[in-house]
Amino acid sequence: MREMQMPQQLSGTQSRPLDVPSNITRRGELVGAYVSKWRSCLLLAIEFSVG
Repeated sequence: MREMQMPQQLSGTQSRPLDVPSNITRRGELVGAYVSKWRSCLLLAIEFSVG
């Protein structure tokens, strides 16, 4: 239980570094959007090739 209490205290000091992961998550969302578009294009290409 003591080990679980330590991260809570460190969370206050890690409030600033959280700004960096927030940017990473935004980039991840953009990458996910591009990947979804590429997947849709690939699925269409496969359908045309098979059809």
